[in-house]
Amino acid sequence: SPHHDLPLVRLTVLGAAGCGKTCLINSWVNNFCPAAPVQTEDPTLYYRTVRIPSPDGDAEAAPWTVFVEVEDTYPWGWTTGEDCYGQPYNSNNFLEGIGKSSSSGWFHFHKERPMSASEAPSRTSYSPMTLHRMGFLAVFDATKQESLSVALGICERLLERRGGGGGAGELPAIYLVGNKTDEGPLHDEFRKIVGAAKAFAARNKISFVEVSAVEFTRVRKLFRDVVEELACAGLDLSKAAVDSPVLDTETSGAEQGFGWGLGALALRGFGW
Repeated sequence: SPHHDLPLVRLTVLGAAGCGKTCLINSWVNNFCPAAPVQTEDPTLYYRTVRIPSPDGDAEAAPWTVFVEVEDTYPWGWTTGEDCYGQPYNSNNFLEGIGKSSSSGWFHFHKERPMSASEAPSRTSYSPMTLHRMGFLAVFDATKQESLSVALGICERLLERRGGGGGAGELPAIYLVGNKTDEGPLHDEFRKIVGAAKAFAARNKISFVEVSAVEFTRVRKLFRDVVEELACAGLDLSKAAVDSPVLDTETSGAEQGFGWGLGALALRGFGW
């Protein structure tokens, strides 16, 4: 990656109510897990950077710094009511805009002014900086069968849209994520749920990861693995660059929203 460029990728986090999506994101972005999490009612975007090994496999090459846009979502299946922008709840919106071609979803920022090419945060529109959705985390509460069922349904929908033979390197990347593993690893029901998730992931050639947002267990590795998979999926970042206007002031952080006017608002921290 050229020294003056900062590649950007979007990860979308989906799942049932109470599965811990927002806690998982905050554990990675802000190194903080809310003690009393509030249910997410509007799509929310978080940002941080992550350094990964050079995808070309050259051990001597400098690591890449990737700018990650993480899309938090309201509970899967909500259909009653509207978000803060007056848009009806519709989880299917989060399955749109999937990047199909290898370079269509990537573009570059200038490292010193990473958000200079984007609009300022808005309370009237939801405008992510990425062009496409590239990676999905289908999260479930590893202590609840109904939460797993929702996550498996999400994965099936994503697999239908992705098509192809599946496996690592296919776009979008799909990860099945069992959260709250700290709550019941010794219980038979927990082992049954995790076993079913592992079997589904193996059958469909997607990744399965067990995490604990509360204890920060495998959280960093999860997000790093997704970004590395996308970087190694044949994405040619040099062909995806766009011109970025240069501003006089440097940016420190922002939270924006998403294409159909579904949106969120709150300033989220960078993980610089």
